[in-house]
Amino acid sequence: LASALAPSRTTCTVFVARLSPPCITFKLEPEQGAASITVFITPCPARATRKNAIVRIMTFANPPPETICQILRSVRTIAVVGLSPNSARPSYQVARALQMHGYRIVPVRPLVSEVLGETAYADLESLPFEVDIVDVFRAPQHVPAIVESCIKLGIAHLWLQQGVIHEEAAQGAVKAGIRVVMDRCMWRDYSQLCLGNSKQPAP
Repeated sequence: LASALAPSRTTCTVFVARLSPPCITFKLEPEQGAASITVFITPCPARATRKNAIVRIMTFANPPPETICQILRSVRTIAVVGLSPNSARPSYQVARALQMHGYRIVPVRPLVSEVLGETAYADLESLPFEVDIVDVFRAPQHVPAIVESCIKLGIAHLWLQQGVIHEEAAQGAVKAGIRVVMDRCMWRDYSQLCLGNSKQPAP
């Protein structure tokens, strides 16, 4: 499977259901011609049985690392959807780290007036000015609506933070001309790809 998919830079999530629980779920994400496989041990899906296997292949591919760095260097204003005012939350820590490196952070979160010294807005449609990129810290089910807003507003770049995965919505954004990065941490990529920090950065 790895040798077959590696040339296509395909991300593959496979549920192996021929064995009794726990099943093996692994993510195959080839990078620059080599397959890098992360293995997670998880319970079998409820619908899986010993007689079948459920396979789902994701066809979305992130831009190469050099393109991701180019994107991060070209943008200055970041609308952070789901930015929490709680300093212990990852969204706050990532946004603060990016702000400290010169990015303007625009909080997008209802019922909050201000985060990180910046005025907060209830949704993207409420922004009184243009932003360069939208960074999403919301559950995957909210991504399609966010993509619709980005398309309507003509936003050029969309970033779905690590763990925020919605392939169909991401593909729809790409078809609309939006450059999309999915399931990656913006601060980690900026630190490692643009600043050259090889170690895991702390926000």
